[in-house]
Amino acid sequence: MKPNISTFTPSGTQRPPVVGGCQKGARRNPAMAAGLEKGMCIICGEVRTGTPAKPEFPVRAARWLRATLKQPAKHTIACKEHLIEARQKRAKYEKKLRDYLLFAVLFFIFTIFGNFAFGGRSLWILVPAILGAAIIALLPQFYYFPSFEN
Repeated sequence: MKPNISTFTPSGTQRPPVVGGCQKGARRNPAMAAGLEKGMCIICGEVRTGTPAKPEFPVRAARWLRATLKQPAKHTIACKEHLIEARQKRAKYEKKLRDYLLFAVLFFIFTIFGNFAFGGRSLWILVPAILGAAIIALLPQFYYFPSFEN
């Protein structure tokens, strides 16, 4: 049986196999085995061990921007003491996101039907309707809070 090429390090030595799909170094560090990382807590601002933020687009964009500006990387986490508060803030963000998307759809529909109800037959009404709906749909991004679900 041929050895898997990915089990060798660049120096040519063989890595020990990862048991149970754990992350690299999880056997030495029980916090890593539990899915915890060391980083800055988003609530208290202290460097602690906690649940990492899911790598959604805003989190990836912030990390890319920090790397581009050659600033030290900081992992966004929620420590054990503040995890419930972080999940509550995420729930508030998701509720605002749903509400604003509903407002955007209603704005679009009322703009189109309002135009036709008052005798307008122009398709150019789609431009302000789409633009207004897009602006309304983007407003909850100012309240963005990362997800810390495992």
